[in-house]
Order: sequence, then C-alpha cells, then structure tokens
Amino acid sequence: QPTMTAEELCAAAGVDADLLADLERFGLVRAAQRAGETFYGSSALEVAVLAGRASVHGITARHLRMYLVSAEREAGFIEQLAVPLLKQRNPTSRAAAVELSSELAALGADLHAALLRRELGPALGETPGT
Repeated sequence: QPTMTAEELCAAAGVDADLLADLERFGLVRAAQRAGETFYGSSALEVAVLAGRASVHGITARHLRMYLVSAEREAGFIEQLAVPLLKQRNPTSRAAAVELSSELAALGADLHAALLRRELGPALGETPGT
C-alpha cells in the first residue's frame, strides 16, 4: 500500500525531486493517486535509493531504463510459466505458482550476476572462461 508522499520518499531515499520526476518519467517508479494526492510505496523507495546510488557515478534514470526493460521481459517469462498453475484456482496451485515465481526470479538474478561477471571479467583483469 503506497504511503509516502514525494517529499517523504525523496527524504527517505536521499534523492532530489528532479531525480524522482525522471524515475517516474522513465517508468522506473510508479505513484498511486488517492483523494487527489500522490503516494509511493516500498518498491518506489527501493528503486529511488538505488537510483540515487547510481547517480553518484553519473548514471541517470534514462540509463537505468534498460534494467526496467529487462525486468519486464523476465517478469513476462515467469508469468507464462506460472499462469497454468494460477488457472487451476485452488490454494495449493496458487502457492505452487508463488513458489515457482520466487524460485525463477532468484535463479534469473543469479544467472544475470554470473553472466555479468563473465562479461566484465576481461575488463577486470580476470582470465576468460573463469
């Protein structure tokens, strides 16, 4: 449930309103509207914190968009695998879909990290194939 205002989010994440606006513009952060007010949730806070850390290196919200595109594609793939379980409409299948989704998300994160290390290895002085 979104509970933070823009000001609260910026203060908690240590970012300025311009960065938050850019994160929203590029789809990295989503706000919810309630009674004419804009609120943000924990995922917006997490993204804002990470974007703030990246901005120290000159990385902008536009640069971070590639992570969103990748995450959207990966989520679509995981959903394709979990949907058959959800269609069974019983608590056991729903729990299995949640477990499968979590397992595949963790597997994807680990695989991404391994492939990134492999690709960056030569640039970091590591020998290829390690």
